[in-house]
Amino acid sequence: MRRPYLRFDPKSLGDAMVEMDLQIRRKHRVNLTVVNRAIKLAQEKGHLTSSQVAHLLRTTGVVLRQLPPASRGALTKLVWNLAELQTLDISHYNALLQAYLENETPFNPQMFLGNMRNAGIVPNRVTYQRFIQRYCEMGNIAGATELLEILRNEQRPLSEQVFNAFVKGHLRNDNDRAVTQLMQAMRDAGVGPTSETYTVLACGLIENGRRDEALQAIKGRSLSDAQVLRVAIAFALKDDLDSVRATVDTMPMRIFYVRDAVNACFDMTSLGKADAARIVFSKLQSTSRKPGSGKFLIAQMVRSNLPVIQVKQLCQDLKDAGVNDAGLMHAVQTALRFADRQVALDYVRLLPETGYALRKHFFFPILCKTTNEAEVYDTLRAMTSMRAEMSIDTLVHFVLPRLICSEPEKVVERLLEAGCKFELCLDSLASHLLLHGEVKKCWRMLEAYRYEPSARLAYLVGRAVTSENVELCVRLLKKLVDYWSEHGERPRCADPVGDFLDAVPDKILGLVVAAVELEEMPISSELHDEVCRRFGSVKTSLTGAEENKKFAASTEGRKAAVQQLEDQLAKLERSKMDARDVTHELLRAYCEVRAIEQADQLLRRLDGKKLPPSVLTSCIDLNVYKGDLEAALDFYQEGLELDNFFIEDRRLVKLAALAVRNHRIAEAKEILDRHEFDEVTGGNQITALRLVNATADRYSPEEVLHMVDNYVQKFAFISRPVLTNVMNAVLNTGDIDASMRAFKNIAERYKVITMKESLSRMLISADRQAELDEVTAIATNIEGSANADIDLVSYYVGCGQIEKARRHAYPGLASRTQSKVEAICEMFIDRGLIESLEAFLKLLEEFSYDKRRLYHLLVRGYCNADKVDKALDVWTKAQEHNVVLFGRTLRYLARFLRRKGREVPFVTPAEPASTSEDAGDVLQQFQHALDSCAIDDAVELYRRAMLAGQPPSTMVRCNFIVALVEDGQLDVALETLKDALRKAKQDPSSRVPHRRAVRLLLRHMASRGMVDEIESLRPMVDFELKKFYSYTNSLCLAYLNAGRVTEYLDILDGLPITADLGYFWVNIALESDPSHFGRILQNAKRFALDGENYTLLKVLWEWLFRRGEYARAQEVLVEFPEMLHRKHGLSSVIRRIRETADEVMSKQLLTALKSAHVDQPYAIALSAHLDILLAKGRVDEAFDCLRMAHAEGFDLGRCSNGTLQNLRNEQLRRGEPAEFELPFPKNVVDAQC
Repeated sequence: MRRPYLRFDPKSLGDAMVEMDLQIRRKHRVNLTVVNRAIKLAQEKGHLTSSQVAHLLRTTGVVLRQLPPASRGALTKLVWNLAELQTLDISHYNALLQAYLENETPFNPQMFLGNMRNAGIVPNRVTYQRFIQRYCEMGNIAGATELLEILRNEQRPLSEQVFNAFVKGHLRNDNDRAVTQLMQAMRDAGVGPTSETYTVLACGLIENGRRDEALQAIKGRSLSDAQVLRVAIAFALKDDLDSVRATVDTMPMRIFYVRDAVNACFDMTSLGKADAARIVFSKLQSTSRKPGSGKFLIAQMVRSNLPVIQVKQLCQDLKDAGVNDAGLMHAVQTALRFADRQVALDYVRLLPETGYALRKHFFFPILCKTTNEAEVYDTLRAMTSMRAEMSIDTLVHFVLPRLICSEPEKVVERLLEAGCKFELCLDSLASHLLLHGEVKKCWRMLEAYRYEPSARLAYLVGRAVTSENVELCVRLLKKLVDYWSEHGERPRCADPVGDFLDAVPDKILGLVVAAVELEEMPISSELHDEVCRRFGSVKTSLTGAEENKKFAASTEGRKAAVQQLEDQLAKLERSKMDARDVTHELLRAYCEVRAIEQADQLLRRLDGKKLPPSVLTSCIDLNVYKGDLEAALDFYQEGLELDNFFIEDRRLVKLAALAVRNHRIAEAKEILDRHEFDEVTGGNQITALRLVNATADRYSPEEVLHMVDNYVQKFAFISRPVLTNVMNAVLNTGDIDASMRAFKNIAERYKVITMKESLSRMLISADRQAELDEVTAIATNIEGSANADIDLVSYYVGCGQIEKARRHAYPGLASRTQSKVEAICEMFIDRGLIESLEAFLKLLEEFSYDKRRLYHLLVRGYCNADKVDKALDVWTKAQEHNVVLFGRTLRYLARFLRRKGREVPFVTPAEPASTSEDAGDVLQQFQHALDSCAIDDAVELYRRAMLAGQPPSTMVRCNFIVALVEDGQLDVALETLKDALRKAKQDPSSRVPHRRAVRLLLRHMASRGMVDEIESLRPMVDFELKKFYSYTNSLCLAYLNAGRVTEYLDILDGLPITADLGYFWVNIALESDPSHFGRILQNAKRFALDGENYTLLKVLWEWLFRRGEYARAQEVLVEFPEMLHRKHGLSSVIRRIRETADEVMSKQLLTALKSAHVDQPYAIALSAHLDILLAKGRVDEAFDCLRMAHAEGFDLGRCSNGTLQNLRNEQLRRGEPAEFELPFPKNVVDAQC
């Protein structure tokens, strides 16, 4: 499907800026028409904002490829004159310097620096870099060196551009020795020389006429297509076409080479080097022969005022090659739009020679280009000589408006001399005079000349009628009617009076009708009826506009409110009437509103009495909510005894999930087997997740898969979220081989890719390249290569393996949407992986993504990580790369700098003002303020929207929460979250707030120790949402950061064994004060013994092990050996062992696991230990360890296939016979998949 075109308002300066930026990103060039339109709009406005100045200065540089440097420089000056100097900062002066350098505009750095100081502007490193470039272009090495010393003394970083500028400067001074020394200095400084340096070197050598040395300089240097073409342009400027051809043949033809070649054609043509441009174009033709090819080159040659014969030859060559049959017509169209009048005529004259028919509309734009009457008449004579059609439309609309018609006789005479026909001249002139209200002149002309007038004059006379000239117009109409009556054998107008009256305005229609009746002119019956209708009615131009109706969203109440039922029950009891039905209805209402105490009291009153099925299901649901499995099962059994008992799918699955969570999976399966599910629907996804999560928390991955295959698919679609929990359960075992098998089987069976990131990172960390390639291949088959490639790049970056990420950058990064790339950046920001974010954005620099949006993400990342200097350096770095930051980025950075007490060194764009006070526009204004980082305005507009009963969507609210958190307004963010949670609770169809936004808010609140504020959310989130948002961990961390550890431990002592326990806080608490270990261990044992919840105990065991307290860890393991049979048993310890290659910890772990008789964890630990020994080159020791384990009865098939393969390869490399064959049979997950 074709991508829809973006529509831009031609009268909007903002849209023009967006359009130009889009063109620069996609094509690395900007259209001259758009630039001219933007400048014209700015001139009409009278001034430019600071952001608009920066944008327009950039577009007048090298990206404006349709113009030569001198013409671009004139536009740069025009834009600068539109700027208000008091609103500019150093970034604007640097943008002006960049435009000067790109346009080869001569300027004196000292004078420029003086002007900056007079304006109160302090130069930065970018300013000095560009001054150095200018001095080097002038050959003034001494001046450049002086500035270089300033940069060194101030310890400012030196970019590659500075060194390249010196290369260029030394070449202009013919100092080859200095060039050689400089390039060695670049090697020593670790900044090159790069391919860009060799490109600059080659271009400098070409300027000096040293062709062979230039070609040798770029040989084998891996230049990009754009760099090769820059060298070709340098040869073109020397008119060395043979070298141009030889250089172009060395293009590597990488991705985007077509764009680069087209841009080179534009550059060469604008410089008058069309022959060189054709060489580059021929290279394109050899790789692409699309219909219509070459239109851009034809148009650029025309706009560059190259000889017509040269353009004609190109069009003929394209036609002969079968590439473009309509090239000449495109040249004519371009000339009519952009060339001057004479050149346009020259192109139009080519049409008859090549078999094209001349059409009158070809001359309309030519006539519009005329600047005086002589040119108008000259154009008419050219039309006559070419035998072009001369129509009344041509004269009326394009000729006569450009002539002085005060003396019609002289105009007629000159038109006849230009070749116009007599009747055409008179009729056209009469029409022109009537259109301009010159009725008297038209009357005199018709009196002076006798000819056959056209039918259109009657209508035009009617248009010219006013209250002052009614009599004259009617007389003129009478004259026309009489002429057509006299020439009845040639009627030209069936109803001239009707046409005349149809054009008369309603307000004077009565006056005109009376005048027509006096002249006794004929009128048809149809016209009479129409005149009566118009004359007898009032015609109005008023249009009614319906006002927007506002309907407040309302939800239906329950069948009977709780209070009403309570009142009704009291009334019946006072009257001693049968209140059974009302009691049942009230009990059900209590269950639905989760009024636990009232429901329990009512149940005690009903003790021993039978309950109807609908009440029983409500009671089951309430007890599931309470976590009371026994009570829920009692009500369920009671219901089974009834013949008409029915329970909804959702409630029954929740009951089964509670049974699973209480380690009673057999009863849960029995409940599920007994129930007949209605149908498989998408609405049961959350219910399915509840059951899968409970199974994953308590049982093995095999059991989770069994639950999915045999039960979940009966009532819910097997979706990614469901399978994610299955895959996560396998990953948490730390077994790479089992994880690979589960991943492959899930992908093959369900065509779903899940937990790919976690698995890929595990494989990258373990250096399992073969398995990683297999994961990528599977993902490619299901998701497509582009998604798989870019995901792999992000995984490598996240693991710090930048070089591998760079090798996989093509074609994934080249073909993905901006939103996909930004989502990866957001992920790095959320996880605080700032170094990964930097590396990823570095990879994106050579692709055509919106760098302004990427810089905005980088600023956010630095601000969230409190890296003030790096955040501010992004602003400077953007100037180095000539990128204009968003106004919202500058506002965001300015607010951050002020919060940190730092000075803001740039002009902060004003926050966009609200355009309307109407409540109906509040949401739109709120979204605009949010997108613009105008946070204070967004807060006010959000409150207005809430008061107006127009709350934003859940997604918009989440974005608002993120913006508030990053702006430090946690209180407002918390209230916004509460609003969203209330809405989700009141309206079950609405979505709950996104996990990313809520976790970000909770994390920041926890870091500030906002315990009470986090506690205030407890009634709004149920058990599942607490896990979804990691609520308990945030609350625990808040207690720790508030210095209230003892208080939280008191709470921990009183928690029931069914409570949700966070465990991320444990390590932080123990690191800060290890003395809390005993108290936490006491609670961990209580949860393990009474509730079979080993999570907290395992965290403590791992903490002891990582600290090297193996004896204490062994004591815990001896007392609770079953804890290692659960999930999460070894992941952090194994990861620590692999990262540190700690053999002591590895051996201690093997000893502990051997004593606990846990085979699978032992296999994972043994594989890690063998990998460490192999990595250290101790192959014999690794084999001894493996043989010893085998001798003790250990099944080698449980070890990692990758580890065994490495051992086997070592044996084969030594020439020894292999001790075992691969692969071993596996039966861990395959049986269930």
